[in-house]
Amino acid sequence: MRVQVRYLDDTVLAGTSELSSFTNSGYGLVPDGSELPVAIPIASIKYVQLPGPLAPGGSEDPRAARNLPKVSVRCVDGETIRTYKDDSFGQDQGCLRMLRWDGSAGTFERLLIPLQTLKGVFFVNDFEPTPAEVARQNRPAGPGSPDAAVKAVASRLRQRLADLADRDLASRDRAIFSAAVERHLDRLMALEEVDAKPQLRQVLLERLVSDALGHGPIDALLADPSVTEIMINGPDQVYVERHGKVELATVTFEDEAQLLNVVQRIVARTGRRLNESTPMVDARLPDGSRINAIMPPAAPRGAAVTIRKFRAHKWTLADLVKTGTVSKSMADALAMAVAGRCNILVSGGTGSGKTTLLSALAGQIPTDQRVISIEDTLELQTDHPHLVPLECRPANVEGRGELAVRDLLRNALRMRPDRILIGEVRGGEAYDMIQALNTGHDGGMSTLHANSPRDAMLRLEAMAMGGAPSLPPDAVRAQIGSAVDIIVHIARMSDGRRKVTRISELAGFGSDGPIVRDIYLLEARPDGGLQVRATGVIPKSLEKLRLNGVQLPSEMLGKMRPQVVAASA
Repeated sequence: MRVQVRYLDDTVLAGTSELSSFTNSGYGLVPDGSELPVAIPIASIKYVQLPGPLAPGGSEDPRAARNLPKVSVRCVDGETIRTYKDDSFGQDQGCLRMLRWDGSAGTFERLLIPLQTLKGVFFVNDFEPTPAEVARQNRPAGPGSPDAAVKAVASRLRQRLADLADRDLASRDRAIFSAAVERHLDRLMALEEVDAKPQLRQVLLERLVSDALGHGPIDALLADPSVTEIMINGPDQVYVERHGKVELATVTFEDEAQLLNVVQRIVARTGRRLNESTPMVDARLPDGSRINAIMPPAAPRGAAVTIRKFRAHKWTLADLVKTGTVSKSMADALAMAVAGRCNILVSGGTGSGKTTLLSALAGQIPTDQRVISIEDTLELQTDHPHLVPLECRPANVEGRGELAVRDLLRNALRMRPDRILIGEVRGGEAYDMIQALNTGHDGGMSTLHANSPRDAMLRLEAMAMGGAPSLPPDAVRAQIGSAVDIIVHIARMSDGRRKVTRISELAGFGSDGPIVRDIYLLEARPDGGLQVRATGVIPKSLEKLRLNGVQLPSEMLGKMRPQVVAASA
């Protein structure tokens, strides 16, 4: 019989076994992909999942029909398992034998729980709601909120369609598949005794097509232009980002199986795989959106998915001025820094707008210069006519074929670049980037995660030393000091707005670390507004600007009045 062993660290081993109880040597099974049996020590097991009795027929919930006592089993790792006690089960061979309801299959499954795994066994009238159920109960009603009855009918219709011998139902063409579903829908609804009202029929048709060929419940979110990011924390929790604010969406998946099916279908289009042996994937969708998915055993509580939607609009510095992300004086200074071939790093937190700002800066590069961009997944958006984008590639299932940022950066130096853009530095490639910027490739740009410009330099130093561990720290600092000119720090405010909070320069390294001087600062006013202040610092890169034909106006060196940015901007 098919079994699954869940370890105390929440990893899972699946295979076949004939044992329905533990032995003195533990629990024996033949793992999938192997012909040799293994014996798993009881001390490592949280529980063993065995196939259970079929649910009784009829429309009544089998859990209520059998009137089984509810039992909350609390394990030593803190997890609480919802189980039911059957007359045929109980304590046996050093374990507790209980039933657990599998909602997706509509059956009970048997659990063997070692006594030494138990922290407590509690008979209850009702199970305590999980955090996901609490979130679902508190979710505001809305037009996108799926009705439980519709979900149940759609699930049964999906199964009936799967049993039909119709070649068109296997088509991946949306029009052919949709027509095939519509041919059978009325008859299947009659078999399910569902009133074929036109509105309900249309809802079911769209749902069945979306589940089979689309993205299931999140189709509407992907089509919503106001949604910039989708965060799925399991079948019952879907969050979205709108206008910089995160909120709970009104859509849910039917169960974990539907969520995994949708995610695996999305990932398959990118040529990647998501399964227990490869439980993490980071990929770019055909429309340019970026998806990150992780599933058990890496995510013990269920699959989690993050989709950062592709924005067709190519942001320019002028657009960022209009939205209040940068002030006019900041934008002018940055445009001149790009024209003057300053090496620029954009720092900030996750979702702060680093890539958008880097794309806008790239748009200021003169069109007669050759630009090579290097990214994990292509996200930079610029209309530069002489751009050659390079994209990393993960290793295949055999551990071969990986193309890392360092590999692409070394190759880019042989492509006669005028400018090199790196989407993000996060490892040893930092040292290669510094080497490139110090060997006649001025005007490079990149991003990195940091809380401030000074923290950005400390991180860059640590990453560069990781890429060249044999070099002394003073040598690495000296190279960073001559390579980096400007650090632009961007942050997401509490109300969701993105703001450039500092434009700074790296003046070198001292005994206490990097010496960072602010050129522009975003400050709070007593009335709650914000203002941009030019500090008056004359940047050390001024000579580089002049050599490249850029003259910085005197008002940019501190002789201008602070520019006020409204709090509601």
